[in-house]
Amino acid sequence: MWSVHLALCEKVFVEGISVYSSFFVHQDGLVLDSCREVMVRDCFMSTYDDAFVIKASFPQPCVNITITNCQATSRCAAVKFGTQSFGGFRNVSISNCAFDNCGLGGVKFLTVDGGDLEDVVVSNITMTNVSAPLFFRLGNRGQDFGFKEVTRPRPIARLRNIMVSGIRATVAPFTGWPQHNQGLLVGATMGIAGLPGHPVEDITLENIHVTYPGGGTLADARRANIPEREANYPENTTFGVLPAYGLWLRHARGITVRDLRLELAGADSRPAVVCDDVEDVELRGLRAPMSGAEPLVRLRGTRGAMMRDCRPAGAIENFVAIEDAKCENIALLGNDLRKVRTPLMKTGGFAGSVEAVGNLGFEKQ
Repeated sequence: MWSVHLALCEKVFVEGISVYSSFFVHQDGLVLDSCREVMVRDCFMSTYDDAFVIKASFPQPCVNITITNCQATSRCAAVKFGTQSFGGFRNVSISNCAFDNCGLGGVKFLTVDGGDLEDVVVSNITMTNVSAPLFFRLGNRGQDFGFKEVTRPRPIARLRNIMVSGIRATVAPFTGWPQHNQGLLVGATMGIAGLPGHPVEDITLENIHVTYPGGGTLADARRANIPEREANYPENTTFGVLPAYGLWLRHARGITVRDLRLELAGADSRPAVVCDDVEDVELRGLRAPMSGAEPLVRLRGTRGAMMRDCRPAGAIENFVAIEDAKCENIALLGNDLRKVRTPLMKTGGFAGSVEAVGNLGFEKQ
């Protein structure tokens, strides 16, 4: 099982350990389980399963955790919150780390057992050859999982108040566990996924630079009605190939994305960003390429969206598509659209107005 498992511990200092656990399934590296006041620094993990795991198998939350100056390579994720998440997580800082060859993701924020995941800061991380560099998942497994004496605090938790900044990542074709490998692009897209009526809230992504392999098709781009799968074991591979190559948002509120720069190693027909049932979202300083006729940004069921200071990387056909009548309060402010053939598309019954101020090239519409 797990290589180093610290459970229900307080005031723990872990420094300078190296863990090599690449021989058997489920060999996580360092597991902090319902612990508090923990400092982890200058450690190296090479693992078959997840490298650094913060979980809460007990009613006690993980509180006041710091992980800094560490390195990891893993067949699974570099850092994972969960899967056991009964007690929840609060006040966690992860900084100044380097992750390489992590087949099931970079940093994954998962809460599916009723414990809240909140007040987390992640900063200054480099990642090479990973699948989704960031993935947020609020789920509801609907059953006790783990120790029999532990009960769920509530059916569905809250996932909120998280800031991620200073990320440089390159995404490699998927090389994780064979049972998840349904195609090379499965699990590659960064995602923020809540549940109907239970949005992921108040997430800030800032100064994020990700290079993707490309390869998404027009059929991938037009995927709709993606199953919720709220009771599934949570993974970045849960939803298959997503309809965005860069960032997919569903059931979310209060999302701020600043200075997101995306690059493609090969052509990709999917939009860079897709929002579905999202309220109060700001995309500021987006720089991203687009292949084909699909829009750079697609909005469905989105209320209160501001796109500001964005500039496509090269000439593209369409900037933003607003695709259903549920969308409202959309604003385009100060974007450079001079290399866009059609800055704004309205489809799917959307007949509302869009506030557009100070956009270069918008008069071409």
